[in-house]
Amino acid sequence: MKKIILSIIFAGFLFFIFLGTTNAKSVADLRRELQQIKDEQAVQNANAAQAQAEMDRVNAEIEKITKQIAEAQEDEKNTKKEIEDLGVEIENKNVEIKDLIVFYQEANSENFYLKYIFGAESFTDFIYRASIVQQLMARNDELIVEMNDLIKQNEEKLVELKETQKKLDNLNKEATKELASLGDKRSQYIEEAQSYDMQISNLEKRIEDYLNLGCGETQDLSTCTTAVPSDYGFIYPLKSGAVTDEFGWRLHPTMGYWKFHSGIDLGGNPEGTNVYAIAAGRVSYIIWRSSCGGNQVYINHIVNGVYYTSVYMHLYSVKVSVGDIVSQGEVIATVGGGTTYYDACSTGAHLHLSMASG
Repeated sequence: MKKIILSIIFAGFLFFIFLGTTNAKSVADLRRELQQIKDEQAVQNANAAQAQAEMDRVNAEIEKITKQIAEAQEDEKNTKKEIEDLGVEIENKNVEIKDLIVFYQEANSENFYLKYIFGAESFTDFIYRASIVQQLMARNDELIVEMNDLIKQNEEKLVELKETQKKLDNLNKEATKELASLGDKRSQYIEEAQSYDMQISNLEKRIEDYLNLGCGETQDLSTCTTAVPSDYGFIYPLKSGAVTDEFGWRLHPTMGYWKFHSGIDLGGNPEGTNVYAIAAGRVSYIIWRSSCGGNQVYINHIVNGVYYTSVYMHLYSVKVSVGDIVSQGEVIATVGGGTTYYDACSTGAHLHLSMASG
């Protein structure tokens, strides 16, 4: 009785949350669906290429800004050195002026006159030398004024250089932020394109599977799938467990951006817990992807005359092979997802379950 109730509840639950269904009625419909997905993948690849071109542009801009910052820093260093050198030169000129003042004062003292007169060959020479001292003092005063003006100009230049560096730093931060955003977009486009790889591979396998079952290009799929056993409902794929992540858009737990979640996650069970077929069916595809999904099993079903495919991901071990006919409730695999080396996009042990009809 419990199994029947679970079947009814689970069937309703699947119909309610699982999108990812198709309207394919024939192999030809599946081929059109396949081409549509390939076209969508091409768009994502083009978006990724455009994002890369934008990243190249921003990288070139960052390189240019970095060079300008280095030039401004070098200019600032040289300007500070020039201010320092001018300060030393002004100090030296002040010493020279003090020496000249002492000499001039001595030259104008009575003792100096007497000493100079008694020992001089020419008084004219004395007058000439005193005049030169005055001129040197005046010129040194002018030089000090000029150097102080240069220091003032250089100090103003330092302020401008600081402001320039500040603006360049802000531009560099904005460009770096833009680059990171573009990098995230590019990663998302690439991830989306890679997710199409899986869909394309799955559809190609489904088409191959239908053809192997004898289906014609335009034949109704429901009339050529007699190799798939029929059933009348679904059961829970685990003996216990709760929905830990639902179907739809979500912030991916390991990739860090919004991504469409194509099924539900069922947690609460450790690695190695048995996973059961939700209905009788035929195993159509098995794959392992270390980047995301781990071991995966695809099973075709006919339930109440409708063709379905159930998908079980993040499996630790697989107990069936392609082509196996399984019964409802038969062990097909064990729960995985807790070991990242074989399943990089899982944060803990759980079962991912998806379903498509058609």
